[in-house]
Amino acid sequence: MFVTVVDGAYGLDVRPRAAHYVPPAVRELRRAGVIEDVLADGFVPKKMFWGKLDGAYPAGLDNSILGDDHPDPEVNWGHCAAGELGQSKARAWVQVSTSAGEIRMEADYTMGCDGANFQIRRSLQGDMTFPGFTWDKQIVATNVYYDFDRYGYEDANFIIHPEHWHMASRITKDGMWGVSYSEQGGLSHEELAARQPMKFETMLPGNPKPQDYVLANFSLYRVHQRLTENMRVGRFLLVADAAHLCNPLEPFQRIRVFGHSNSQ
Repeated sequence: MFVTVVDGAYGLDVRPRAAHYVPPAVRELRRAGVIEDVLADGFVPKKMFWGKLDGAYPAGLDNSILGDDHPDPEVNWGHCAAGELGQSKARAWVQVSTSAGEIRMEADYTMGCDGANFQIRRSLQGDMTFPGFTWDKQIVATNVYYDFDRYGYEDANFIIHPEHWHMASRITKDGMWGVSYSEQGGLSHEELAARQPMKFETMLPGNPKPQDYVLANFSLYRVHQRLTENMRVGRFLLVADAAHLCNPLEPFQRIRVFGHSNSQ
């Protein structure tokens, strides 16, 4: 099977995003045959735990994974679905914008997985057809170099608190961690950035000041609870945020959908 990916961006997204595959996802990646590639570029988290700001340790988990192999797809940067599309009994096609102009690309099946503003979902189902709601909360995602090991943190840590709940997870072998935390709704990017030192000092172990860590990336996300009416329309399929938006810290709902689809 040959796969071609078109992406409206011009390179890899450097914003902090999801960093780990949780156990249900690992099972599906193994079934899909891609685990060896994932392991080659990453590492195996050994432990995760749920804790509280006062240091209480309610629960934790150990993890281990295995896997197989799968070839890479072709990736075309700077390509963006333009909105015009169509299909026959045997093929699906999409009009794609590139720096050189528009081209038509077709395949046996077309899968859309470029996020909540996915153009193909809108073209197939309408601009306003995305049932559900949006929470009055925001999540700030950061990549940071900080010595969490000094405080006994595991590879993935979920901290329970009514206001300062957050996740801290090891991302790279050289000491980068992903820290995602709750924030008030309605604040701008600039306002949230100004509050970041206060949030870190309040919620992270050791109550660090800005000089105690290196902040590599900072992004904010709205929190949704939405699901498209149809994940498949003929030879077009919607996956990930193009199909459903949910809690971005623990995407078990996504894995459940993926596992069900992988069984069909």
